[in-house]
Amino acid sequence: MRVTMKASLYKYSGFAAIALSLIGCVPRNPHDTAGIFRFLVTQRGCIAGKVTDSITGRTVSGATLEIMPVIPGAKISTDQAGFYYAEFPGGNYSLRFTKPGYHSSGKAFLLNPGDTAGWDVSLEPTAQVIVNAGKPLTGAAPGSMVTLKAEVIIRDGSTLKGMRWEALRDEGGVTAGINDGNGRVVTVALPGINAYKASLLYHLGKDGRLLDRWVVVGLVPADLREAGRITMKVTATTSSGSYTDSVDIVAGLDSFADVNPGLQNVVIGKPLFLQGKFRQAYSWSLAGPSGSGAILKDSTMANPWFIPDIPGRYRISEGGEARLTIYAGLWNGVVVASENEARERWVGLKGCYCHSSGGISSKFVAWRDSGHAEIFTRCVNTVFRYDEQCTRCHSVGFSGKTADDGITSAPGYPAFRGDSNLWDMGKEPPQVVPKPTKTKNIIDKYPDVARLANVQCENCHGPNKSEAHKSLTKTGAPERISLKPEVCGVCHDRSRGDLSYDEWYESKHSNSHLAMETGSVEKRGESAGDCGRCHTGQGFIAWIGRGKRTATLAAVAKVNEASDLASLGLSEERAEPITCAVCHDPHSAGNSFRSDREKVPVRGFDAGRMLPVEFRDEQPGRGSICVACHSTMGGPHNDTTIPRLSSALTPHATQADVLFGRNAFFIEPGVYKSHGRIEDSCIWCHLKPVPKASEYGYPRGAVNHSLRPDVGLCSQCHKGFDRVDLMDATKGDLDILNKELEDAIKSEMGVKGGIRLAPRSKGEADTTLSANVIRKVSLVEIAKEMGVEITTSGKSYKVSLADIREGETLLMETASGEVILKSAWNYFLVRNDGSSGVHNPRYVSELLAATIGKLRGLRR
Repeated sequence: MRVTMKASLYKYSGFAAIALSLIGCVPRNPHDTAGIFRFLVTQRGCIAGKVTDSITGRTVSGATLEIMPVIPGAKISTDQAGFYYAEFPGGNYSLRFTKPGYHSSGKAFLLNPGDTAGWDVSLEPTAQVIVNAGKPLTGAAPGSMVTLKAEVIIRDGSTLKGMRWEALRDEGGVTAGINDGNGRVVTVALPGINAYKASLLYHLGKDGRLLDRWVVVGLVPADLREAGRITMKVTATTSSGSYTDSVDIVAGLDSFADVNPGLQNVVIGKPLFLQGKFRQAYSWSLAGPSGSGAILKDSTMANPWFIPDIPGRYRISEGGEARLTIYAGLWNGVVVASENEARERWVGLKGCYCHSSGGISSKFVAWRDSGHAEIFTRCVNTVFRYDEQCTRCHSVGFSGKTADDGITSAPGYPAFRGDSNLWDMGKEPPQVVPKPTKTKNIIDKYPDVARLANVQCENCHGPNKSEAHKSLTKTGAPERISLKPEVCGVCHDRSRGDLSYDEWYESKHSNSHLAMETGSVEKRGESAGDCGRCHTGQGFIAWIGRGKRTATLAAVAKVNEASDLASLGLSEERAEPITCAVCHDPHSAGNSFRSDREKVPVRGFDAGRMLPVEFRDEQPGRGSICVACHSTMGGPHNDTTIPRLSSALTPHATQADVLFGRNAFFIEPGVYKSHGRIEDSCIWCHLKPVPKASEYGYPRGAVNHSLRPDVGLCSQCHKGFDRVDLMDATKGDLDILNKELEDAIKSEMGVKGGIRLAPRSKGEADTTLSANVIRKVSLVEIAKEMGVEITTSGKSYKVSLADIREGETLLMETASGEVILKSAWNYFLVRNDGSSGVHNPRYVSELLAATIGKLRGLRR
């Protein structure tokens, strides 16, 4: 079969694009970087479609695509909605879908470079008795009654004896009441709002998202789906056995909670779910604008909620103190663009006229040239599986529930939605018929719809027809500007077919508690300005904005440095971890359609000024943003620059030090770079590049926001290599080094007949221990200092290596003590890197061997 379709893909049917791990999608040799992405643009084709059950018609998730000839590393399967997407070099292929319980189905393709083909697959089940519990039910109100009907298809000649329904319950979830579980049809009584609210709170709490703050809780679609889901299982018993199926009932929770980025600038008609600081009891109150009938519900609980009903300010108090100000308004929409027009169509003074020049102009221009600004208008031209559900994220104000001036409230929307020249009404759901002229037709026929198309400023900042739009410029508009992950998660969420938000939550970057603990002035005082540079999103953005690695976060000559840091957001109430908008500038969210060298951009900065001095002759590429934090902060550490260590500070985040083979003692720095030579360094293995697949569309490759490399990644370049062997060897050498260090320290104690431990606090006396009472010495890290735990028969002492004395002399001031401190530095450098040697195998091996040798030399 010769595929000639020229349409291309972005996301389809409710954003159900599947993230892939295709070795063919990236250059075979990451060290060879010349023109590789341009090569990919012209050499790849793609195939996409949906897999369904031939008997029930329901979508099939987890079906695996087998490709012949085999593409090494390819792992392609259907997502939760039954969709798949695959891209690989042009050529002849035999494709086959398989899944346990189904007969496989295959097809031969001749895929030319640049071609995009659609292939929908119907798999026949192998079971001789098929139970179909029906399609999932969504949107039922809490407390309502729903009816389910099962079908049984008997193909083995057996006789149906009976059917039985039961409600399953997930951990922390809700369950349902059923009147009579026997028979094909069952009536299900959904629980009330309180049960669903408890489920939502359980899931948020389990994920660590209920923080000790006064906030609007950010919610993504998957939050509401998980909290609102009840699974009903039906078992059919025939003379040949028992057979089961299940179906989900997903209640609509928008009576008390709705998808929300966590902003305080919100649209009317949608409920806001609030969170209070941890208290024993609560007494909330609401003061709305004149004419509002909004009522604050659950006012004696930690999580009240209300629905702003008219534009204006809503002041929230608790315990008689002001806590939150909510600004409610209407959507506006500002600009549309036709692919044939070089300039935008401005929407007057009430649109974005004010942002056509001045300080915000650069942000607007960056957005205008991004994929966000054209995702709707391009997809209706090019994507053959694009339906109304895509508009939930690809427009401003998709809801259809209230006159909020969003896209579904536009006067022309019903006609737009029913236009058979735009939509294939024979599909379920109706899908856009892609043609290059569709965008222009929409702009001309439905300008009020087009004005609200694409991902615009309001998607991230809240409605522009709001008091918050222009009245908060002097305060930095925290009600409209947020680094909360939900700002992106409302769309980049697994229920939309995008795993970015969920993967990010699996990463250590998502640790909100660490950000509050290390980067807030309440916890750290002025030192929050140091730790907050890397442990808080606000601190990092402010830091790289200074353009100098040694820059402080607080303004020079500030009377109250802590107050200045708090104004940046380094407070318990506002500090965010390393969220999406910290690494990616949301105004420059990827040039999806215009670039022939597509890379999802990360925030840029002057690497020559922001990286440690010792790394400035390296070329980390986009990985520079990682190196800025994942490297030692104390300047170059080697035998030339630091003949003698003057402190016991532990090397903290050492990934770049190991990757580029620097900042260690007893070994020449910068000789072994290994993976440091890979284009974009850290990003290649931890996230993977995002190549542009074709001239038109934006099918994304495998982007791993959990930052955990695939276990098989090494073998893609190093054939037959098992990284487990390397990691085990490194761990073994670290254990040897650890023991050598502990033995060396004990040996020093024995030479002097004992040891003195300097006090950690003023006014305390030294502690003297004789060698014969010391039972054990263990190397430990104490408050970011290298230290030991000394155990006697009745007590343990934890002490920094800088506070150990041999008689009257500090250990670190002796020749042997210098070797011990430098050896400890090397030990923690490798241990705190966390890769067990994978980042730079030869460097780590040589370093550990040299260090062990130095310590053993002390005994000669």
